[in-house]
Amino acid sequence: MSDLIRSHEGNPDNLEGDPSKIRWGKYSMMGRFVSTVMQCQAQCIATKDYSFVPRNDVKRMLETPYLMDEDVCSSFQRTSASVDSLSFSDSTVKNHTV
Repeated sequence: MSDLIRSHEGNPDNLEGDPSKIRWGKYSMMGRFVSTVMQCQAQCIATKDYSFVPRNDVKRMLETPYLMDEDVCSSFQRTSASVDSLSFSDSTVKNHTV
């Protein structure tokens, strides 16, 4: 899945010189990743080696379009942006003990 995400986020949708043209290579690559995931899913479903117990609570959560309301989302985005802007000096990292 991370390959699919990286291929989507790391490659522009359109050609740089002509934004009216789609970068088909990107979508071809993403299609191969999706096809591979679908084949793996089909193999897991077809095999008797695994006994997957239905988990309706997880299914409902994954099918819910919005897990957080808009206020929580905007609060999270502000918090995330402020954490990304933090910088630590080398001495802070060296003096940190775990």
